Amino acid sequence: MGYRVVGAIILVSGVASIAVGGIPTPHHAISMSPQGKGFAWDDAVAIGVTDGRIAFGLSPHLPNAVHQPGPARWHVLATQIRWSGRDGGYLAFDPTGEDNTVILVRELEKGVEWEVTGLKQDRATEEAVGVVRAASGPLKGWRLDAEEVRGRDGKVASPPEYRLILSPKPKWVFRVWRIWEHK
Repeated sequence: MGYRVVGAIILVSGVASIAVGGIPTPHHAISMSPQGKGFAWDDAVAIGVTDGRIAFGLSPHLPNAVHQPGPARWHVLATQIRWSGRDGGYLAFDPTGEDNTVILVRELEKGVEWEVTGLKQDRATEEAVGVVRAASGPLKGWRLDAEEVRGRDGKVASPPEYRLILSPKPKWVFRVWRIWEHK
């Protein structure tokens, strides 16, 4: 083969690999899916913030704005998980372990640390997916989970409403994944 043919093959393969690849953004999404079948993207529900409260079913995808904060976008910062919105806020739990509820707070108390394990990039899908656990206190090792909120009558609303909790045996599969920009 001539040098021109070899050069053309190298050039085309280099351009093709760049075109297929994506650019990681600083944002992550947190999604939950029913336990039992593993994690199913078709059944996944994104977790975000609306009116200063944790909300379910928001979309982490914002057309033409992948680098912008959004209602279902988070920053995973070592041992903290911070909402990317203008008002900020951190996912937090009771560091004493007396309550397993996960809430959104402006300032973290000492002793509230998260561990996101397995946040490694999948080369086939370009998604970095991880599992969320408490990394400190009596609930250390408990995983992020959700439970249906019951009314005063003990019944679940229709459609069901959820709240985030920590659980040693979660009923939901939660995943944290990096949002990528593709051009």
